[in-house]
Amino acid sequence: MHYTKIWFGLFAILGSLGGRDCRPASGSLEAMQLGDFMLGGLFPVHQSFKIINTTSSPIQHVCEKFTVSRLIQSLAMIEAVEAINKPPMLKDLTFGYKIMDTCSDVTTALQHTDIFMDKNSGRTNSLFQAVIGEYHSEVSIAVARYLTMGYMPQISYGSTAGVLSDKTRFPTFKRTVPKDDHQAKAITEILRYHNWTWIGIIATDGDYGRYAADQLEAHANSKNIYVSYRVVLPDFLNDESLDSKLNETIKKIESTSKVQVIVSFAKSHHMACLFEKLTPNASGRFWIAGDSWSTSLDVLNNRSLNEVGKILGIIPFSGDSSHFIRYLDNLDLNPDSQSNNTILQHFIKGELNKSRTTKEIRETLKKAVCPSAVFSVGLTVSFVANAVKDICSRKTCRGGFDIQRSEANAGECIDCPKNFWSKENSTICSPQTPIFLSWKNEYCITILVFACLGLLLTLIVTLVFLVKHDTPVVLAAGGPISILILLSLLGTFTSAILFGGKPTCIQCQIGQVLFGLSFTLCISCILVRYFKVLLAFQNESAAKRVMKKLFLPYWIIGICVLIQGIICGLWLWLKPPKVLEDSVIRSELIIQCDEGSLLFFGLMLAFISLLALVCFGFAFLGRKLPKCYNEEKCISISMLIYIISWVVFCPIYANMVQLIKYKSTVQMVVMLFSAYGILICHFMPKCYIILLKSENNTKEFFKSGIREFTRRFRKSSRVDRHRAGPDRPESVFTIDSGIENIINRVYSNPYPTGTISSFHLSIENLPHEVSVSADSLYEFSVSSGSSAEMNEENRQQQTLSGSQKLLLKIKNTRTEFRRTSSVPNF
Repeated sequence: MHYTKIWFGLFAILGSLGGRDCRPASGSLEAMQLGDFMLGGLFPVHQSFKIINTTSSPIQHVCEKFTVSRLIQSLAMIEAVEAINKPPMLKDLTFGYKIMDTCSDVTTALQHTDIFMDKNSGRTNSLFQAVIGEYHSEVSIAVARYLTMGYMPQISYGSTAGVLSDKTRFPTFKRTVPKDDHQAKAITEILRYHNWTWIGIIATDGDYGRYAADQLEAHANSKNIYVSYRVVLPDFLNDESLDSKLNETIKKIESTSKVQVIVSFAKSHHMACLFEKLTPNASGRFWIAGDSWSTSLDVLNNRSLNEVGKILGIIPFSGDSSHFIRYLDNLDLNPDSQSNNTILQHFIKGELNKSRTTKEIRETLKKAVCPSAVFSVGLTVSFVANAVKDICSRKTCRGGFDIQRSEANAGECIDCPKNFWSKENSTICSPQTPIFLSWKNEYCITILVFACLGLLLTLIVTLVFLVKHDTPVVLAAGGPISILILLSLLGTFTSAILFGGKPTCIQCQIGQVLFGLSFTLCISCILVRYFKVLLAFQNESAAKRVMKKLFLPYWIIGICVLIQGIICGLWLWLKPPKVLEDSVIRSELIIQCDEGSLLFFGLMLAFISLLALVCFGFAFLGRKLPKCYNEEKCISISMLIYIISWVVFCPIYANMVQLIKYKSTVQMVVMLFSAYGILICHFMPKCYIILLKSENNTKEFFKSGIREFTRRFRKSSRVDRHRAGPDRPESVFTIDSGIENIINRVYSNPYPTGTISSFHLSIENLPHEVSVSADSLYEFSVSSGSSAEMNEENRQQQTLSGSQKLLLKIKNTRTEFRRTSSVPNF
C-alpha cells in the first residue's frame, strides 16, 4: 500500500509536467524524496546566472557562483524532513520533498513554483502541501504573489522585507525570521552605544536592500546618527552597470575619510566584488554586515581581514545545531550515492576534481554551517508538519490530495523560541522587551539618590568621628567600634545600589552577601558596645564577674560575622542567587535577581533579626542609665525599623506576582530603611552635639550627668555582718551618699555608681567585719572584713568611688587619702 502511494505520487508529478514549455534554467539543480505529503523547496544555491541562448523559448541561461552556505540550508531541510519521518508523525504516512535551485532569479523561481502548484491537473488540491523558501526577499515576493492565486502556503526561512508582513497582499506568506525593522533597530543601538554619529550605507536595488536601508536611516536619524552617503548597487551580478557602481562606491568611501563606519545590506557576492576593489585609502573601515552576508565565507576571497578592516555581523536568533552537525558527520559523500540530490552531487564532484579528500569535503560543509540558518529552515518544516498533523487528527488522510490548500500553512500554532513572543494569529515571533530596574527608571533613580545620599552622610559622619575621636561623645559612642559601625553602613548602602541596572549573576550574589555581612557587623557592634555599658552599671555579683571575664568585644563581633559568613558561604556553594528571566506579560521578559535558596535567604535575615532582638532587649535593660550613656530610644527605634521593615517585606516579596518586576525595588527600599534607621538614630544626635552643642561634649558635662544619675538611682547591696554565736544575721541596705553611714554602722556603699572620682581610703576602728560592694564606671569594687583587713586591701589598690562633696568630708576626718580622677571610656 505504501509503495503504491509513492508510485502514485511520482506519476502525479510527472503528469503535472506533461505538455508544458517551462524548462528550468540550464544547470539548475534539485533534490527529491517522495512521500505521502510533499514539500516544495526553493533555495538560491547559485548566486547568479548568464543567458546563453536568446532564440529559444523560453530563453536559456546557465546558473553561476555556487554557494556552499545555501547548499547547507537545503541539507537542513532534508535533515528536518528525515527527522520528522523517524518515527513518523502520522503513523505510516511520511513527508517528502522536492528542493530546487532558483539561481537567485525570479523567473527561475516562478518556473519551479509552477511545478508545486500543479495547475494543469485541474484539482483544487495538490500533492505539495507548502513551499519552503525562498531566501531573497525580492524572489519571495514574486513567488508569494503567484502562490496566493492558488492559496498555496509559503514559509520563508530568510526573507526579511517588511512588505511581506502585509496580509492583505500576501495572505499565504509566513516566515521564521524577523523582518528588517528589528535588524535596523539593533544596528542603531550598536551605533549609539559606540557613539558613531556618521555612517555610510550600501544596499542592493531590491526589496530587501531598499527597505532595510530606509528603516536604518529612519531609526538612526531619531538617535541623532547621520548618513553621510548611501550607495545602491544593481541587484543582479550580471548587470552591466555593476562594475561602474562598485568603482563609484570606492571613490565615495575614499572621499569621506571621516566616515569610518559603513553598514551594508548588499548580497555576499556584491560584497566580495567590492572588497576585491578596495584601495588602501578605502580600507581599514568598520563594516556592519546585514544578515544577507554576515555568515558568508566567500566575501573576503583572497583579501585578508586586516586589509578590509573590521566586520561585525547581524544574524537572526540562533538555535541548537548539534543535531545537524551529527547529520553531516554521517552524510554519505560518495557522489554516486547522491543521484536523487544533484545539488550535493554537483558540490562533491567539484571538490573531488580539486583533489580534496572526503574528510576535507566534510570539514568544508561543517565550517559553512550557520546555526541561525539551520534553526530557521528546520522551523519551517516543523511548522508545516504540525499543521498537517493537526488537520489529519480531525479527518482521515491518505496523502497530500486529501488536504485542501485552504486547510493548510490554518494549521496549528507553534511555540516561539525562548525570549520571543507573537500576537494572536501572528505569523512571526518578535523579541520580548527586556524589563529590569533600569537606571533610567524613575523608581531606580529615586532609590539611587537616597542610596548615594546615605553613602555621603555616612562618609561625613565618619570624618567627623575621626576628627573628634578623643572627645567624650565619640568615646561614649564606642570609639573604634563606632567607626566599624559606620564602615558597615557603607557596605549596606552599596549593596542596595547593586540591585539596580540589568542584573548579572555576580551582581546578584555580591549584593545579597554584602548586605548580610555588613549589616551583621553593624548590629553586632551595637550589641557589644551597649552590653559593655550595661555591664559597667550592674551590681557586683558572681555572674557579673564571669561575664566581665568572658567579655571580649572584638571576638564577639568576629564570631557573629563568622556565623553569618558560614550561612552566606553555604548559600553560594549549594544554591547561589542567580539571574531569573520570567514573563508575566507575553511581550515582556522580566530580568531580576532570584535568591536561589529561600532557606539561606531566610537564615541570613533571621540571624540579623536575632541580633536585633538582643539589642532591643539590652535597650530595655538600660532604660535608666545616665542620659549621656542612655541610648534606649535610639536602639529601640532603629531595631524596630529593621524588624518591622523585614517582617512587612517577606509576605509582600513572596506574593508579588503581578508586580514581579518591582521585587528588586522593594528589597532595595527595605535595605535603605534599615541603614537609615541606624544612621539617623545612632549618629545624627551625636553629630548634632559635636557640631552644634560643643558645650555638651566635655568631661564636665558628662560628670554632671553621672552625678544626676547618682541622685536618682538606688542600687541594692548585700552586707554580711559576722558576729559571735550560732546566728550571724545578714542585712541588705540601699546605697545612700555620706561616709557617715559607715561610721554610724549603716553598712552601705557611700560612693555610688557613676561618680567621677576614685580614691584610696583607710577606715579604722570598725568593730566587726563588713562587706561593702559597689560598682563604678572604673570597674572597681571593695570587699573587706575588719579595719585591718580593709586597710590591707586599700594598700593593694582597692578603691571606692565618691562624689566631690564626700571627698571633702573624708579628707577632713580620715588620716590617709589619695585621689585619682578619670573619665569613663567605652
